[in-house]
Amino acid sequence: MSTSKIIPFICIVTLFIQCKEQNPSHLLSTPINWKTETLEFPFEFAPDLKYTGISDIRFAPGWKDAQSMEYFSYTFLWALNENPKLSAKKLETEMVSYFFGLMDMVSPDKLDKQKTNAFFEKVDEHTYIGKVLTHDAFITKKNIKLNLIVTHSYCPTIKKHYIKFNVSPQHINHKIWSTLEHITPITPCK
Repeated sequence: MSTSKIIPFICIVTLFIQCKEQNPSHLLSTPINWKTETLEFPFEFAPDLKYTGISDIRFAPGWKDAQSMEYFSYTFLWALNENPKLSAKKLETEMVSYFFGLMDMVSPDKLDKQKTNAFFEKVDEHTYIGKVLTHDAFITKKNIKLNLIVTHSYCPTIKKHYIKFNVSPQHINHKIWSTLEHITPITPCK
């Protein structure tokens, strides 16, 4: 089955997200058996994120299996028209909006936004590391702690600001992080 015929996972869950299934919008390499999804900004589930562009997502094969080492492990790339002017504080605010909005949209019970928290620190000029405490409304229906590594750069080839988010509940030394790191933009940015 071609990738263009695969219905994105989150779009199955809800019709409220604007989804694109066009392969030309795929910006990231895709390992074998990984699911792909592309969302267009602005996100209905996170209206506080005032960007234009796309979010290109790759889900590990074991993403929705709570017993898998790949559970809830995925990467996504925001290709933005605007300069996001990132900081640790801005990432904390935006990840609370993103994860709370996403989980609240999927959950049949209204969630408490106060229970979604994010903590980030700057590693270097282009990298942040952090944690998001949220609720897994997709699979376990329990609280979850997600580790994140966030990198940002500008791609002059397509005139977009790239923010890549690697996400997993696994410890930062787990082998899934190497796999997430090797999912890279297809377009060379020179």
